[in-house]
Amino acid sequence: GVLLLLIVNFFRDPPRRLNRGAGQYLSPADGKIVEITRLEYDEFIGGPAVRIGMFLTILNVHVNRMPSASRVLSLKYNPGRFLSATKPESALVNECMWIGCEETAPGQRRYAMRQISGGLARRIVCDVRGGEAFEQGQKFGMIKLGSRAEVIVPDEAGLELVVPLGKWVKAGRDVLCRFR
Repeated sequence: GVLLLLIVNFFRDPPRRLNRGAGQYLSPADGKIVEITRLEYDEFIGGPAVRIGMFLTILNVHVNRMPSASRVLSLKYNPGRFLSATKPESALVNECMWIGCEETAPGQRRYAMRQISGGLARRIVCDVRGGEAFEQGQKFGMIKLGSRAEVIVPDEAGLELVVPLGKWVKAGRDVLCRFR
């Protein structure tokens, strides 16, 4: 009975009051912010970037949502290991789906997301295709059981990081960063 309740709890998809707004990026997943790293160069973005990573426990909602109104430019699946997502190195070596996007709003900034599997269920669901457009906060997939999610945004003038390290966030509701 307890196992059944955990499984039902895991696959829940509660209604969300979305926090849509131009120039802001929403959290793509429920979880705890475990990484905010400035990158000297990101190939897809074509310059400096900031990577914001979150860890999803088995108790979090695992439905993923688009951080910004955007169009998918490319996808890359990377088979890998299945270390526990609590370990920082899991972001480097675990199975993942990389999604390269471009905002549909004027300015058309490029950003990327990564869905990273964990050590338990080892299953990524990514319901997107290249060229497909999404509204901000729209559902696009799921990472099953303990996992990680990342958003990589351009580190350019006007970037304001809103979320601090250690904060618990909700997909489609909490703002990670905004551009002024």
